[in-house]
Amino acid sequence: MTIEISCKINLKGYESIGITVTGDNRDALIAEIRDVASSLAPNDEETRKMIMRYIGRVFGAEEAPEPEPAPAQKKASEFETANKYEKVCETCGAPLVKKDVDICNMFMNGKMLCQPCRDNLTKKGGK
Repeated sequence: MTIEISCKINLKGYESIGITVTGDNRDALIAEIRDVASSLAPNDEETRKMIMRYIGRVFGAEEAPEPEPAPAQKKASEFETANKYEKVCETCGAPLVKKDVDICNMFMNGKMLCQPCRDNLTKKGGK
């Protein structure tokens, strides 16, 4: 006897994902659906959670091994954050933080300056 299991998962915003598997072993088909579902939306945690909640609700909770605790997040300093922007002050070469980049884009016509160099510029009368 051939079994077909099909499910359609509503993801909000008029989006949905459908999964269909066919075979003759019910447990193997459910395992296959779980496998396919776990590989969907690898870069979108919210969508991934919706998919896995649906699979768990319809096919029951999967007994998973105890997850490893997530490593403690350390607070990034301003200079660690600056590496993400890869921008440096045009005057002194200091790495810029997001706040500096935003201020320069809004008020300095895109000229990238750190806070001390912007302060020096205003003290010199804008020269």
